[in-house]
Amino acid sequence: MKIGLLTYYGDLNCGTNLQAYACLLALRNSFPKDDVEIIPIHGFVPPGVHPYFSYFTIKSLFNDFIRIKKYSYFIKNNLEVKEDIVEKNLTQALSFIEKRSYDMIFVGSDTILELDRISDDSSLSLYWLSPQIKSKKILLAASSKNVNYEGLSENQKSQMKLSLNDFIGFGVRDENTFDLVASFIPKEKLELIPDPTFSLEIDDRITDEYLKKKQILIPQKSLLFHTTKSDNKWAATAAKEYRGQGYKIYSLRPAPWADEVLNDMSPLEQLGIYRYFECVITHRFHDAVFCLKNMTPMLLYTPHGFSSTNGVKSKFTHLLDMFGLLQSNYMETPQDEIFLKMGKSISSFNVRRDKIATQLNDCSKLFYNYISQFK
Repeated sequence: MKIGLLTYYGDLNCGTNLQAYACLLALRNSFPKDDVEIIPIHGFVPPGVHPYFSYFTIKSLFNDFIRIKKYSYFIKNNLEVKEDIVEKNLTQALSFIEKRSYDMIFVGSDTILELDRISDDSSLSLYWLSPQIKSKKILLAASSKNVNYEGLSENQKSQMKLSLNDFIGFGVRDENTFDLVASFIPKEKLELIPDPTFSLEIDDRITDEYLKKKQILIPQKSLLFHTTKSDNKWAATAAKEYRGQGYKIYSLRPAPWADEVLNDMSPLEQLGIYRYFECVITHRFHDAVFCLKNMTPMLLYTPHGFSSTNGVKSKFTHLLDMFGLLQSNYMETPQDEIFLKMGKSISSFNVRRDKIATQLNDCSKLFYNYISQFK
C-alpha cells in the first residue's frame, strides 16, 4: 500500500516536528512492507524557521541560526520531506493529494483540525480532507484545539459532517476534540488516544553529546523556563527569587532574566534536555509530555485559562489529569501560583513516579494498538 501522513511540520517548534516524526515511525513500524511518507503540503503558510528576535543578544541570535540549520536538517533527513508545497487554495490542495493516489491517509496528530488559521469562517482547512479523495482516511491523535460545535457556521457543520462520515477511524487526542467529532459521529466509533510522542524512545547520548560539545554543565539545582514575552514580568520575579535560593536559571527562549539560554538544539537534542532539571516551568503541551518521559517534574500553564471555551478540559488539563497531576502541576495564573506550587509540584510528581512510569508505557501501547487495527 501507499500510505500518506497529513500532519503539521516544518517550523521552529520542537513538539510539532517530533509529533510528525513519532507518527511517521509508528506507521512505518506498523506497516513495514508498505510505502509510508509525510504528505509534503501545508494548507497555509507555516510559521517557518526564524529566530526569536525579542530580547535577543548577538549570542542568542547566532544560536538561533544554528537551530534553524539543525531543524532544516531534521525535516529533510528524519522526516524525509524533500519538497515542501504551500497551497492555500483548498481545491488545488485537495487535488494535489488526490493525484498522489494514496491507499490510506492518516490525519494527525497535533492541532491539525483547528480553524484559527482559516480566514473564511464559512469553510474548513485542508486537513479535514474531502470525500473527493477516495483513500481510506483515519484520524490519528488529532486535536481541534479550541473549536466547539456552537461556534461553527451552518456551512462548516455541513462540511464537517460530510468529511467525517468519509473517515473510517476516529482517534482524537483530547476531550474537546472528542466532543466536537461526537457531534457528527456516534461516540462508540471514537477513541481517545495519547499523543504520538509518548511512543518515542529518548536517546540520551544525543543530548549528552550536545552538552559536551557546548561545554555546558547543568548543576543539579537548576530550573528550566519556557515562557512567552508577555510572561516576562512574573518570570523575571520568579527567576530572581529562585536564583537567590541557589538555583541556576535556564530558558528555551532568549530572556534577559535567564542565566543561560538553550536555543540552539535540534528536536532530538531538546527531547532529552528535560531530565537535567529539578523542575520545568512551561506553557507548551509537548514540553510537559517530554518532562513526563524524562521523569522530570513540571509546572504547566496556559494563557487561555483552566478550560477550553466550551467548558471541557483543555489539552493541557486533560494531559495532567491522565497522570494524576492536575491539582499539583497546573497553574491557571502563574504570576500568583508559581511560588505556592513549585515545591508541591516536585513532591507530588516524585510520589507518583512508579505510576507515571506505568502510564507512560500504557500510552505508547495504546497509540500503537490504535494504528494496528487498520492493518
